Amino acid sequence: MSAQEHVANIGTQEKRKRLTFGIFMLVVSAILLSVFIIFDMNRWWRLALILPVWIGGVGIFQVKEET
Repeated sequence: MSAQEHVANIGTQEKRKRLTFGIFMLVVSAILLSVFIIFDMNRWWRLALILPVWIGGVGIFQVKEET
């Protein structure tokens, strides 16, 4: 197999599910960040947003790389 060949191991429906969930998690993160800023919550609460941002990024990355 050459470097140019790429075999996807997820189907179209699974890609759509992962992309939808990834975008959803990033939107939820943006909304939570806005709420944290508007209500002037402690900055340490913003650290909790690492998890949903990471999950959203992984979902989108999986669709892009077809893994």
